[in-house]
Amino acid sequence: DASYVLTGERMRATPNNSLALEVIPQRSGYSVRITDLDYQPGLDTPQTQTFALLVVKKPVRFWADKKVAETRLLLINGKSEITVDQLLGNTVPKGASYYIEYSLSRINSRMSDESSSGAKSTLPLVLAR
Repeated sequence: DASYVLTGERMRATPNNSLALEVIPQRSGYSVRITDLDYQPGLDTPQTQTFALLVVKKPVRFWADKKVAETRLLLINGKSEITVDQLLGNTVPKGASYYIEYSLSRINSRMSDESSSGAKSTLPLVLAR
C-alpha cells in the first residue's frame, strides 16, 4: 500500500457550459429562465459568483447574424429569470424571429478561471411582446 500527497495548486479550467435555458409563456409575454445544472450548494467558495451572459441575435440570411441585445445575469443558487421585455428593451419589433446565445462564467471560483464557457444557442424563437 502507498499513500500520495498532492502539493501545489491545481490549474483552473475554463468552465463547462452547464446552463439550461427555458422560454416560458406568461400572461404578459415571455420570460427566460436560466438554470446551472452543475450547481451544488457549498461545493465552491462562498465568494464565487456565477453569471449567465445572454446575447439575443437576429438571423440574417447572407451576412453575420445581428446582435440585438446583451445582458449579464447573476445566478442565485444556480438560477435566475428575466422577462423578454427586460432582455430586449423597447427597440425590438413585435413578432420578429430571434435566437438567444448563452454562456456561463464563474468569478472567484476554485475550479475555473474567469473566462466564459463556450456559447449554446436556442432555436429561432418568435419573441412576441
